[in-house]
Amino acid sequence: MHKPPRSGTVDSGGNPRTPSCPTHAGSKVIRNGTYGKGLAVPRRSYKGFPAAGSKPHKFTRPATSRPRPRERRALRLQVRPSGLYDEDGNPIPLHRHHPDNPRKRPLPASSTCRHPESLPLARTVIRDNQTPIPPAPKLTADPWSKATFMSETKTTRRTARRTAATSACDPRSFTVSAFAGLAVALLMGGCSAESRDTSTSTSTLWEMPSTTTSGSTDPAARYEVDVDGGFGSGSYPPGTTVHVWSAVSTTNGVAQRWSGDVGLLAEPDEWRTTFVMPARDVLLVANSNTQELALDTETFNGLTTVAKTVRYHFPPQMRGVVLFSHGTGGSGAFIESTEAFPLALALMADGYGVMSIDAEEAAAGDLNGDGKQRWVGRASAANVDLGNLQVLFDSFEQRGLISTEIPKFALGMSAGGNFSHLLGTIAATPAAASFQQLRFAAVVSYCADATASRSSSLSTTPSAWYMCAADANPEVSNAEARANKAELRQRGVTTDYAEHSPSPLYDERFTRIDGIDAATSAAMAAELRAAGFTDDAGFITSVSDEITSAVSADPASFPTIMANPRVNQVRLQIKVMRAEHAMFADLTRRTIDFLDRFNPMPST
Repeated sequence: MHKPPRSGTVDSGGNPRTPSCPTHAGSKVIRNGTYGKGLAVPRRSYKGFPAAGSKPHKFTRPATSRPRPRERRALRLQVRPSGLYDEDGNPIPLHRHHPDNPRKRPLPASSTCRHPESLPLARTVIRDNQTPIPPAPKLTADPWSKATFMSETKTTRRTARRTAATSACDPRSFTVSAFAGLAVALLMGGCSAESRDTSTSTSTLWEMPSTTTSGSTDPAARYEVDVDGGFGSGSYPPGTTVHVWSAVSTTNGVAQRWSGDVGLLAEPDEWRTTFVMPARDVLLVANSNTQELALDTETFNGLTTVAKTVRYHFPPQMRGVVLFSHGTGGSGAFIESTEAFPLALALMADGYGVMSIDAEEAAAGDLNGDGKQRWVGRASAANVDLGNLQVLFDSFEQRGLISTEIPKFALGMSAGGNFSHLLGTIAATPAAASFQQLRFAAVVSYCADATASRSSSLSTTPSAWYMCAADANPEVSNAEARANKAELRQRGVTTDYAEHSPSPLYDERFTRIDGIDAATSAAMAAELRAAGFTDDAGFITSVSDEITSAVSADPASFPTIMANPRVNQVRLQIKVMRAEHAMFADLTRRTIDFLDRFNPMPST
């Protein structure tokens, strides 16, 4: 079972294993790495867990002058000479363990060894009253020289570790050569070694003692997760799915690839990811870069007299333009929303320009009498939204903001996702002649099945579907999205599909909303937990509409949420955590990687 070192205990050299916390008496203290390894006196880092339950913190103290861990290990591995020699003049190493009846068993006659005559000497019991053999001249090629033996030992230990993990006959066994096995036997004096002779192999199978990894079978064992630059730190039992988040800003930051124990992560390039807890401590570092994005805002009319708004930013030497399309009832401000803006920032960092416009109905109101304000979903020459885009791209080219060769990409949420797939079909429809500007290299939708666009039967454009696992919108079907993806793929068009999964509530979740600090976010999270909206693992158990109704009906129980002017954005964050119908930034890197596959202009 894993146990942290106890404060106040000392090792064999008299040095304290862990110091007491200098600011919180009685705190639990654990080792947390060593810093300044290149200095003459490195500093060890420790992590203190105050008994009062306040936030864990780190502190350091100067390390002692004792040998560093690698130096101590090298000393342990050295085969020290005993000062005795055998009759051939070879030095006899000093053994750590010399029982009267050694536990090592003689190697079989069929075992291969480069120096078989030395095997019985290696097992000779050196007693205090034994008369030493007079020193003899050393051999020219001394197989027991320190350099030779250490080289063999290093190779043996590496081979043993590698083959132990893949041994098919016994999980506690590893196969090494007979001479290498001798080296292991000498170094592991207390181990039981048994050779197995086979008629077709010259290898020796050395069986290690039956041991169990500390904590691997103890159901109460817990191990530490330390997230630097993010959230999710704590102690977890092995086998638990752990969620971790980067503290990257949603207004001027771009999440980068995680570091540390990155091999455990399911999505090491996304701001939120998961891993299965191993039977050891885990250290993760959330990395991010700063990226500023100031959108230009203009009005344009397009094909009608109704003024619409376009938001855009086209950097010099950009390698593509990505069009953001809003959902039903939305507007071009969608690109500035909490979960869409991080995607725009990441695209900017990768050399893309971004733009977002209003649908005609977003500015003029419901034009077709269906009670909803959204994009026109037909691929025809009379489609006003397609005409508006044609006029806008022509204007950008004439003003020198974009070139005629610049690749175009489409990305949208919900109804905007369907519109993005519709844009992917234009080149394959009779309407293509009316919209020469609308040729897209790839399209991506969020929370849209694209059935209405008929893209699965018409499109020749690479297309991706990124859905929410718990989407209950009656106009969205994940099953239809998968079927449309499969049909398009069967037609030879490149596709991608992924589902955004639920994630637990953590105290800092609402700091993703611009203007909400950590204390306010923690108070909001506490109100949701106190109302019973989360389970023991932190997952939100009620649908967002029920939570919204409960908050409105009992504002006294949710004072922090109700008093905040960004309450609607708080509701959207709850939808994202539940993986309901909402835009999410959890697949930002996957989205950009998909677009990059079809961008003829290389990334810088």
